[in-house]
Amino acid sequence: MGAGLIAASPKPRPPAPLPPGASSVEAFQGLLLKGDRAGLVGGCQEALALDLDDRLRLLRQRLLELNGDDHGLEVVLADAKALLSCRAPDGALQVLARVSPAAGSPRQQWLLLQWQAANDGLDHRRAAAALGRLAEGSGGGSAAANLSRLLLPLAEPAAPGEAPPQRSALEMQAEQLEAIGERERAVALLQQPDVAPATTAERLRWAARLLAETGQIERAEGLLPEALNQSALGSAWGLSEALLEDQRALQLAQGNTSAAAQTNGRRARLARRLEDAMAQRAVLISGIADASSNPVLAQRLLDRQEPLEGRRGALLDALLLLGEPGSPGAESAQDHLARLDLAGRLAQRLDHRERLQDLLADQENLALLIDDRWLLDRVNRLGLQASAGNPLRELEAIDRRQRELQQDPSLARSLWDSFTPQRQQRQREALQLQAKAEVRRQQRLGFDPYPGSFALPVLLEDLERLRQARPDQQVQQLAPAYFGQLPRQLSTEAAATKRRALEQALLTAVPDANEREQGQRRFAALVVQLQRKEQLEQQLAKELAAAQLAPGAVARQREWLELERQLDPRNGQIKGLAGFGRTEEGLKVLQEIQAQRERFRLLERWQEAKALRSRRELLEDQLLQGQRLRWQPRAPITAPQQEAVLQTQRWREFRQDPGDASAAQLQDLAAHRHQEAVELEALRLRLGRLLTNPVAPASTMQELQQLEQQLRRPINP
Repeated sequence: MGAGLIAASPKPRPPAPLPPGASSVEAFQGLLLKGDRAGLVGGCQEALALDLDDRLRLLRQRLLELNGDDHGLEVVLADAKALLSCRAPDGALQVLARVSPAAGSPRQQWLLLQWQAANDGLDHRRAAAALGRLAEGSGGGSAAANLSRLLLPLAEPAAPGEAPPQRSALEMQAEQLEAIGERERAVALLQQPDVAPATTAERLRWAARLLAETGQIERAEGLLPEALNQSALGSAWGLSEALLEDQRALQLAQGNTSAAAQTNGRRARLARRLEDAMAQRAVLISGIADASSNPVLAQRLLDRQEPLEGRRGALLDALLLLGEPGSPGAESAQDHLARLDLAGRLAQRLDHRERLQDLLADQENLALLIDDRWLLDRVNRLGLQASAGNPLRELEAIDRRQRELQQDPSLARSLWDSFTPQRQQRQREALQLQAKAEVRRQQRLGFDPYPGSFALPVLLEDLERLRQARPDQQVQQLAPAYFGQLPRQLSTEAAATKRRALEQALLTAVPDANEREQGQRRFAALVVQLQRKEQLEQQLAKELAAAQLAPGAVARQREWLELERQLDPRNGQIKGLAGFGRTEEGLKVLQEIQAQRERFRLLERWQEAKALRSRRELLEDQLLQGQRLRWQPRAPITAPQQEAVLQTQRWREFRQDPGDASAAQLQDLAAHRHQEAVELEALRLRLGRLLTNPVAPASTMQELQQLEQQLRRPINP
């Protein structure tokens, strides 16, 4: 029994191969056993560079144990530095805890290493304590003054002989005090003046921010006048602009709108003096907020609007323009459909899911009106995909899809089909084999000088693709393929050789000139369609990337939709091209195969309808869970799903009653869910209500427009 267990045990895995440049296993074992401190540190550097974590862990442990019995100060400090080089701050703190030097230079070195280890290990409380003791032992003067004079190393020097990157100990201490929640101590520390006026101004601005975050707005504002004086003394004009912006925000927070307007005037004068277009633009926008009925809210919304406009504004403008209904009779049903479909593309690009679902519902209504089954299938499949994650929208998309599936002809199914679903798959496989055999049987034979067998749709389309290829230096760009097999790119020489071969093959495979001319004409038209469809897609993609639709976009979308319909595999045109050149018997087999494929399609749709019924029950279960009914849900609703449903409800409230209250609720939820297009639409309405006309004189708006053009940024409508 024991032998059997041993035989069944898995074999040990071979060690992973070492990366290039790594020491051998034997050399590493020797380093662990006999290596000194310098050698172990070198091993650490190699392990860090090559991501050898197992070796690094062993080296750190060996360094920690290397001089465990030697508590001499020099040894302790050297071992701590070595562990810090190996990125083992916790180990360095353990080594430093072996001694406690008396006051003097050794203690300062010990405290500095203790701070460095605690800082590297993100132990802010211990780091702050070490810096505090370090400041107390740094000679006369206050602790703040001592910290201000002390510079701390932040990393190893970039090259031998260079000074390491350093930072003021006062600023490091302020960061650590802020991290552990002792903001009052940090504020007191930051009010220590520095020999450089600009540094003093930066510290005062930092202190003001900490006070503002704790709600002490008045104290925070009180620090800024001195900060402005210091920044002016240091000629730090960019900092002065930032301080004036902070001062205005604090004044608005206190409701002192007149003082905020005066501060904005100072910002304007400074921005003009510095010829800072960005600052001038910010000043003008702040002036618009000051002229509103609620400057505080207006400024907050304008600040939020600016980044959203830069990312989403231009595309949202185009979407809203496309969403506007045309005048009755001014637009045909096909143009109306193309406009809705183009708006849907924009909504997808914007990730504006609420608009997208509304547009898809509109397209379904139009498709029902004009009795377009192809369009219904396309729209409702997209609706199901786009509604994922939102039970309310998904339930509505299922309703639309079920209405469409119910229009399918009844499917005659036997009991044998119901009890043996594998039979359907066997039928499908048999059908595919039959189709392949039929293709081989119907291939035309070509004779010398290019012997072989050719499927006419492939031969004719590839030949037309070569004839209509676009030259690009040494490469021929071919059109997309439907039946063809040639790649999209061929060298000019290879394309010419292949074209001659196919032309000769066509002459021998299709000796009848009328049939040959008809095939060339029909497949040439197909290649033109494929090229035009791709061209329209590329143009639209370019316009969407530039966030600007060129004139005629709706007409191009209508053309693209028509090509999409014509190139559908179920379309009569494609079916006819697939059977081109076949014998009467071959056409009969092909039609039978196509009819059988249609039956399989109906069966798949029947199965989809069955699955949708089950899915619908689960979605209804999820939506009822908020009513606290007493039952065990089969599909618990998640928090993201609940938020998606709530957003849809708020979106509909916003659309039905577009007021400030509904817009504010929608904006807050959309911001939480990172739905920027939805948020921007609600935010624009709030600003439109808040910034009542006339908000600013025409001269101000003209100046703002000029600055926008200068900065090459989109102009907010």
